[in-house]
Amino acid sequence: MQQDLEREDCPGTASALLFSCENVGDIAVLGTSMGGYVALEVIRQAPDRVTALALVSTSARADSAEQLQARARQSVRVEGGHFDAVVDAAFPGVVAADNESDDALLAAWRAMTSPVGAQAFLRQQQAVVQRADLRSILPSSACPTAIIHGAQDRLIPLNAAEEMPEALPTSRFTVVEGAGHSLFHEQPAAHGTPLAPGLSPPHNQPSVKPSPARKSDSRQEHVFLAAIAFGLKQIRN
Repeated sequence: MQQDLEREDCPGTASALLFSCENVGDIAVLGTSMGGYVALEVIRQAPDRVTALALVSTSARADSAEQLQARARQSVRVEGGHFDAVVDAAFPGVVAADNESDDALLAAWRAMTSPVGAQAFLRQQQAVVQRADLRSILPSSACPTAIIHGAQDRLIPLNAAEEMPEALPTSRFTVVEGAGHSLFHEQPAAHGTPLAPGLSPPHNQPSVKPSPARKSDSRQEHVFLAAIAFGLKQIRN
C-alpha cells in the first residue's frame, strides 16, 4: 500500500505511521532522505516496535543555517508559482557532479518530484526545517541498522552520515562510490547492498522481507519511507 504523508512535522508523521501500524506486530523501517528523518523519529517514539532499520542518504542532524536559508529561498520561489523551475534547479544538488549531465537521471528526477505539487512541497519543507537534532537518541537504538550513503552526496554531505555508525552500536555503514543523494538511481548496483535483517534493498517499488514478529502478534509491518527533497511517500507491505 502506498500513501502520501501530509503531516506538517516529522514527529506528527512518525506518530501517524505508528498509529496506522497499531494493529500489527513489530515494524521494519527503511527511510531515505526525509524518510530517514521520520524513521529516526519513529525510533525516538517507539524504539521497542522497530526490529530493523535502514537509513539511506540521510542524517540525524537538524538543518544548518545554510540549509535553512536554501530551503527558505526554494519556498519563496514555489510560493511565487515556480515549482517546476525549483525542481529543475534542485537537480544538480541531488546527484554527483559527474552525473549532472545525465538526461535519464534528470527525467527520473522530474518524474519523481513533479507530481508532488507546490502545496505538498511547502508543507514538507516546513516539516524538515522544524525537525529536532536526533543524534542523542542513536546510542539507545538496539535494532540492526544499515546506513548507506553516496560518497559524492552534496545535499547531505558524507561526514553527516559518518557520525551515525559511530553512535549506533548495531549498525553497518556502506559508502556508495560514484553516487550523490539519489544513490539508488545513480548506481543501480547499490540495490544489492546488504541491509539490516528483515529488510531487502529497494528496487522500482521497495519491498522488505519478513523478520520474526513479536510472540504476541504473528504479523509484522514493513515500511519504506521515500523522500528525496520533494514529497514523502509511505510504502507498506
